[in-house]
Amino acid sequence: MRASILAWVVFGCLGAVAQQERVDTPDCNSLSDYANGGSWNEFRFEVVERVDDALANDGNAFKCIRGKDFFGKEVYGYDRLDSGTAQSIIPCPEPGSQYVFSARARLSGAGNNGRVFVEFINDAGVKTNAVEFIVSAANYTDFSQTFTVPSDAVWCHVWILQNDPQDAAMLVDSVSLKSADPDDTPAVPTGLAIDDKSSSMVRLQWNAVAGANGYLIERKHDSDNSTKWRTVVRTFEGGGQTNFLDAVDTSTSKVLEPGVKYDYRISAFGDYGNSAASSVVSVTLDTRTDSPGGTTYYIDATGGSDSNAGTSEGTAWQSFIPLDRLNLAAGDSVFLKRGESWNEPMNLHGGGAAGSEVVVSSYGSSTNKPIINVESRAHAAIRMIDVSHVRISDLEIANFHPFHRKVRRYALEAGSWQAVGVTNLHFNNLFVNGVRCVANRGDGGSASDGRGGAGLRVVGNIRSEDTKEMIYDVSITDCRFEDVEMFSMHLHDIDGLVVSNNVAERSGFCAILTRRLFNAVISHNRFYDGGYYETCDDNAHIGFYGGSDVVIEHNLIDTTHNTASGQSMNFDGTDNYTIQYNYMKDSEAGSFVLNHQASNNVFRYNVSEGIGETQWMRNLGALDTHIYNNTVYLKPGQDVNFIYNGHTINAAEDPATNVWCHNNIFYSAGGTITGDLINSIPGSSGIFISNNVYYGTFTELPVEDGHPLYADPQFEGPIGSGSVDGFQLLETSPYIESGIIISNNGGLDYWGTPVSATNAPSIGAHQPVGISAPTLIWEETFAGQTMTDPADNPAKNIAKQYNDLWIESNGGVTNGGDGARAILSTGGSGQSRDMYYILSGDSIGAGDYELTLEVDNIGNNGWLDVAVFDVYNGTGTSGDCVEYDFLGGQGATFGATMGPSPVSGAPTAKTNQLGTTLRIGGLADNDVPSVVGMHTIPFSYDGNGDLVLAFIAGANVSNGKSSYFDSLQIRKVSDNSAYSTWSNSYSLVYGPEGDDDVDGLNNLAEYGIGGNPTNGFVDGNLPTFGSGSAGLEYIYAYRADDATLDYTLETTTNLISNVWTNTGYNVTGTNQAGGTFGYVTNLIDSAESKRFIRLKIERN
Repeated sequence: MRASILAWVVFGCLGAVAQQERVDTPDCNSLSDYANGGSWNEFRFEVVERVDDALANDGNAFKCIRGKDFFGKEVYGYDRLDSGTAQSIIPCPEPGSQYVFSARARLSGAGNNGRVFVEFINDAGVKTNAVEFIVSAANYTDFSQTFTVPSDAVWCHVWILQNDPQDAAMLVDSVSLKSADPDDTPAVPTGLAIDDKSSSMVRLQWNAVAGANGYLIERKHDSDNSTKWRTVVRTFEGGGQTNFLDAVDTSTSKVLEPGVKYDYRISAFGDYGNSAASSVVSVTLDTRTDSPGGTTYYIDATGGSDSNAGTSEGTAWQSFIPLDRLNLAAGDSVFLKRGESWNEPMNLHGGGAAGSEVVVSSYGSSTNKPIINVESRAHAAIRMIDVSHVRISDLEIANFHPFHRKVRRYALEAGSWQAVGVTNLHFNNLFVNGVRCVANRGDGGSASDGRGGAGLRVVGNIRSEDTKEMIYDVSITDCRFEDVEMFSMHLHDIDGLVVSNNVAERSGFCAILTRRLFNAVISHNRFYDGGYYETCDDNAHIGFYGGSDVVIEHNLIDTTHNTASGQSMNFDGTDNYTIQYNYMKDSEAGSFVLNHQASNNVFRYNVSEGIGETQWMRNLGALDTHIYNNTVYLKPGQDVNFIYNGHTINAAEDPATNVWCHNNIFYSAGGTITGDLINSIPGSSGIFISNNVYYGTFTELPVEDGHPLYADPQFEGPIGSGSVDGFQLLETSPYIESGIIISNNGGLDYWGTPVSATNAPSIGAHQPVGISAPTLIWEETFAGQTMTDPADNPAKNIAKQYNDLWIESNGGVTNGGDGARAILSTGGSGQSRDMYYILSGDSIGAGDYELTLEVDNIGNNGWLDVAVFDVYNGTGTSGDCVEYDFLGGQGATFGATMGPSPVSGAPTAKTNQLGTTLRIGGLADNDVPSVVGMHTIPFSYDGNGDLVLAFIAGANVSNGKSSYFDSLQIRKVSDNSAYSTWSNSYSLVYGPEGDDDVDGLNNLAEYGIGGNPTNGFVDGNLPTFGSGSAGLEYIYAYRADDATLDYTLETTTNLISNVWTNTGYNVTGTNQAGGTFGYVTNLIDSAESKRFIRLKIERN
């Protein structure tokens, strides 16, 4: 009877990793009894790959590994001991039997020896040391010793002990206990030979070894010393495997070099032991030849042959080795046959030219893409170093194997090694179907530096990611990424990047990790389940490090795991990023984090739904951050802060500085939010927060918000159900057109509705459709005028009180920089002063209006009140209002009655205030968006009497303060007709009869025939002539979706008389197929020798 057992140190963390299931990382810090897992006597452990401390560490004493047991399960344990001990207790083999205890280990660094030993324990707890190995060599040493299991043994105790924790570490490759009889060690492999080779690939072959579970393949450079063998791979395909293609040097992370000699050897491993190494074979790699260019190469895994020419479908190559012997040239194409698959990497060399790219794609009739899956045995499925002007499309690529998990594994890798200025790389319609990789914190970097692995990696400098060497003009479009255990896309040092219309599912760390992007657009992507495999504890769904001038818009970011970080987006040291129109769902640790003096970043028109912990926005030392018109929704039971402004991590000297936060909706669906809604720690400065909506139950009010709002925003709904459209505002919402005007606001809301630059926007990410831009009917810019004396200015209808109003011609910065503005100052003792502007009611007419003005500056603690009145004499008719005294004395405020006039004999003026008084300023620091910028007062006017625009300047302190303002405008609020909606969408300056693009068609005609009123070269559906069976036909288009338009055909026979009549034609047909436009066919009367025709479009 055989009773074999493995005693592996701290292997108590067991777990099978399935590609389609989320698996939490095992807790390798704990020791447990493997015997509780069952089948211990049929177990053998073999290290698959060291991953250093990426998974766990125990007080820096151990570093974690992954291994594979006899049944194919993954096993987690420690194979590196820097100090202390690692141990495991397992049930004892059969007492009195002969067993072999084996280990493979080495010492790393100078210091005392390490020990690997096994002891046995009886029922009384007495221990017997059976076998001990002393580990002292720097190279791996195979230890083995046969012993007799004590007759009273009950438990077996395996130890690893490092004697000198200061200077040395011990690494253990495998440990096993096996029965001494029979010997299960596999035979040494024979027949190792070079089957084929190219410039960066070597295909090995050997004879199968019966009973082997797999093979260990090793390689060394011929310049290395004889003992410096490096592991290429451990395979787990069984003893029947007889070949392997080597294409990567794991020690340098670069492909094998042409013209260099390499040595190889191989050994087999079985259930309970490894064979000795085989004899050595040597190979010198080929040098590459140049393709003539303009050539198409075909590769067919089943029907091709590497001895073929490869230049036609009938003479296709079989593998990528012939391709690896070429430097591709301008106009070359490489086509892989659809429905075929390869388990070897494709290395591309050479490159195209501007306007003549190298194309890599597919051919054939199969609906399945060609597949390249190197199964974690090569650095990348496709690798292209120092290659420019390449377009790759229509392939499925992977680097996945269920038992192999290595650092530096990619599906596709591109970058520079020696070349400078790599450019024009485009990747389209690729399916990245799995990359098995691990974080690489133990290899000179951090988890966030991207060295662990990625689906698609484009890096400016492959040798060192700290070298700022740029790649130019890169696009990634219409690709799909699934089950990439680190980064679906890893992008460094790129100037000119487009990432658009991609899908990433189950990204282990980030869907996108970037460093130093410039002039990039990341748009219309869909990302699901970021941090899915939890390969590290500091992930974000998208992570940005450095760079500038990047736009991130129209992306869906759905479910971000891991509460240790887990934001939808991370911005670290970024500059001038614009984040807009994104929909973020169910992030476990917030939507955004900024760090390390990220500067001048704008967050607007985003919708966030569901936040697990921490804050919606975590600001750690960012500068000049603009946050406006976002909608944030917390699901029931979620208790988080909305905004936190603090210091840069580990750098308290870098606090958050200058944050503008306006017009956002923060909505809590249920439960109570405890603590501050907004929290700025001491040291943060320039935090300007106002006019945000807070709806829900809070234990504390947002004291940092200068003008908080608490009413229900009234969403259309349903909300919280995963549909972003539910966050649009109802027409009854109190927050329509109630926001602060933001300069350079982007012009569109989340749903693409125009946002006015001069009128108050709605609060939140939605600007309701159908609210028309008011029509400008009067404007005063003060251009070309001055007023420096105390006299009133009747010619301009400007009146003032005292000597505290000036109009200067060179101080303003608004209205295109015309330099003119008004200045209204308080008295020297801080007493209020006034100004009023008088307009004749005859020039305005009745209607709904908005008064807007632009404030350049108000002195700190100063304020400016603005109001609108109508004024008429006792009989109700308009009078001479030029000299009315509105305030009646120094320091007064607006009143309901004004007068008497200082002009002797003038009638008493009666007044009625239209709308409410607007106060601007009054803050200790008035240099904030709520003061500086556009301001609006809505009012209704019945057309009776003159309009008076009244201004009064005052101060909260005793010294004088000045208010600088400009650009007084009155706009009439337009109707909500279809024409008005269309007009607003183009931001037209003129009305229906105007011609904004000066092309001879007025704006109403452009609307009626589907033209573009801002582009004179786009006329829409102009009328056409045709020859019908009955004669000449005139065909015009009409808007079928707007019944308010009348289309009339008129004719004349004499342009001099200019008499037009609705005669001379007959309607013969109308075609309306359900679209926006229909068409009317008219038969023209041919009785006259000449006839002129015109189409009139009017609003009924």
